[in-house]
Amino acid sequence: MTLSGALKGDERSLEIGYARPVFEKDDAGRAILFVDPARLPMDKTTFEPISMARAFWYYAHAVLEDEEVQKKGVVLVIYPKEAQRTQFNRKVFKTKIASMKGCLPMRVAAF
Repeated sequence: MTLSGALKGDERSLEIGYARPVFEKDDAGRAILFVDPARLPMDKTTFEPISMARAFWYYAHAVLEDEEVQKKGVVLVIYPKEAQRTQFNRKVFKTKIASMKGCLPMRVAAF
């Protein structure tokens, strides 16, 4: 996935930083993906939800480039403290988790 290929036009979604990797692993060697719904703009016309999903998947694939992470897993840290109800869509998030369980070499142990 590149900005000139699969992510063409998704630069804004990547810049928003709704989901982003933490460039350190936890003590067990797992990668950390930080998800902050408060970073989603209140004006929903400023981004496309499908573009935001592609940005999420881009970062998920990025952390999975590490073979150790493929074996040990990924920790999703969801930080909704500053988010408004309108910014957090539980159904969309559950769909992402379900698809990760079935499609990627990523272990998801709790939700």
